[in-house]
Amino acid sequence: MSKMSKRAMMSIKEFREKGYLQELNRCFLHPLGLAMEVKVDEDGTETFGCIWDERDDPGGIIFDIENSDVDRQIAFDKKKAFIEHERYRRDPVRRRVVGFVLEPVRDLTGWYGTGKSDHGKTNGKTKKDSMSYVEITDDKVISNMKGSLDERRRKLDKAKEDGLKAEIVYNVLRRIVSLAKLSKSDMLDMLKSLPGITPDHIEYFTTAPDPEDYKSYFKDVLFLSIWNIFSK
Repeated sequence: MSKMSKRAMMSIKEFREKGYLQELNRCFLHPLGLAMEVKVDEDGTETFGCIWDERDDPGGIIFDIENSDVDRQIAFDKKKAFIEHERYRRDPVRRRVVGFVLEPVRDLTGWYGTGKSDHGKTNGKTKKDSMSYVEITDDKVISNMKGSLDERRRKLDKAKEDGLKAEIVYNVLRRIVSLAKLSKSDMLDMLKSLPGITPDHIEYFTTAPDPEDYKSYFKDVLFLSIWNIFSK
């Protein structure tokens, strides 16, 4: 297990080309209104630039992939697929080695992101929230969307409904897979029949040494594939 001291370094070029920068921005920084920049000089040297700050925009930052040309969309898809494969490959092993995927942080301040903390008491005294808090309400989100007010409200309601549906579908699929008592060969046959499955998916599934690894992987891939079909 690597600490924050002695370790190998990845080049900025590989960090960008493999998709780490894209997914860091798309999945984490953009929704927070931030973006990390990499600059490519004329001689090909790549360096980290600034962190763009659009936190005043309730909609955050987007790549606008939907309105991009086909080549750009394919490039995004390839990088996303690589990072997802890395997560599928590494998550079960990391959980087995250190006991978690995302390292937990103890709640010592009573800060839960609500801006209304009544926890975090020390020596009988309640700590004051020292963090600035920006409440993202439905009205703020709607104000940043396109279309009439009714259209924007319908879009927001649908986004909330889709999130609930995704959670229900995932839990149902996990239950079905658990009850079905599928063998590894049965799971493999199902994976091969799913749209969007690549040789990398099959390779990881077939080489996973631990049953818990490939079973968890199968459930995640099955959910993503089915959800992509129904969400289109």
